Amino acid sequence: MEMSRKWCVVFFSTFMPTGQSQAALVIVITLVYWYLHYMHEPYRTDWKDSEGNPADPDLENNLQHYMYAIQIVMVIAMMSYESYEDNPDAGGAVLLTIYFIGVAVLVYGIAKTMQRQRNRSKMLATEDAEEEAQGKKSSSVEMVKKVFDGMGGA
Repeated sequence: MEMSRKWCVVFFSTFMPTGQSQAALVIVITLVYWYLHYMHEPYRTDWKDSEGNPADPDLENNLQHYMYAIQIVMVIAMMSYESYEDNPDAGGAVLLTIYFIGVAVLVYGIAKTMQRQRNRSKMLATEDAEEEAQGKKSSSVEMVKKVFDGMGGA
């Protein structure tokens, strides 16, 4: 999905006559793909914590929404400040601020994802230990066995 958006952006950016028309089409394409992402939310949303409560289920989808918003804000900021030749420091400061906000949002999303994965790993380890104590094979072992059985016993 993201790759086709990039292809459209590059295609229309290459063949549009002016910078303003290129920026306008980049915004339109990003908005179309943002709408498609909003309607279908393609990333997994069934994350649960150890009590079975949703553990930030929309983290990846929200992170993608933030990235689309930052892309649009960056293009608008670059379009609205056209005289970079007169004062390149002001334009650089605006873009630096936008990039910093984008990096901060990305780091936050990665930290939340890592935290959720650690909690899930602890939960699976606890479930496996409980199943082994009851004399059952752990669900993780069963899952790996199913994968290898599906591969023809490799």
